Amino acid sequence: MNGNPCEVSLSSDEPAAPQGAETMTRCATWPLGEQRAAVRCYTSSGTPIQCCGHGLLCCARHWLSHWQSDGVLHACDDVVPCTQDGALTWVGLPAVVPTACDTPAWLDRVLDAKTSQQVKDCALAGPADGYLVIELAEDTDLAAITPPTADLGKDTRRALIITCAVSPELARAGEQIHFRYFAPQYGVSEDAATGSAMRVLSPYWSRLGTELKALQCSPTGGVLYARTDGDHAWVGGQVAPII
Repeated sequence: MNGNPCEVSLSSDEPAAPQGAETMTRCATWPLGEQRAAVRCYTSSGTPIQCCGHGLLCCARHWLSHWQSDGVLHACDDVVPCTQDGALTWVGLPAVVPTACDTPAWLDRVLDAKTSQQVKDCALAGPADGYLVIELAEDTDLAAITPPTADLGKDTRRALIITCAVSPELARAGEQIHFRYFAPQYGVSEDAATGSAMRVLSPYWSRLGTELKALQCSPTGGVLYARTDGDHAWVGGQVAPII
């Protein structure tokens, strides 16, 4: 599991949007006071990201090691508590509760025939540019799914979260669910490890309990955690500093 790389830039106050040639998320962060810091996340081209789960986890990992105690990140309009629990960094994001919906008529054009036959349920989460959750039959091989192309934007502004429950026999790391995340209409053909998706999947899979472990079946892969606490979905992951 290689996870999702993120470049964190530290400054004394709000900098300009970071730019670079590498295809990775870039986050700028700066202190606001005792146990508080601001975070702004961007795509590699400098486009702001409204909610970047893995970017927040990376910034939280830095500040928590600096503060040596729990703290708060201010990201766009959200106040995000953060904490370290052993090897896992946690950020408390507002939960985005999905609402069941009919299977979109265009889905057969986006998914291959074999995957379309495995669709069990669909749900909408967030605004029109939010998420479409597609639940497939238990133990579906998500790694075999052909990613949708940028033509997805002709049908929906929503990112696709394709997910399934996984039986204990096929779980690789004790996870309860698998998922993949696609947003090609926004230049993200497939995200490697999507922390923000867990604030949707946590309430969606509430029937599995208040604590969730997920394996993201992207080519590089990633393991993410979530736990429900009132209106918040705490998202956890292991952050490995490179520099």
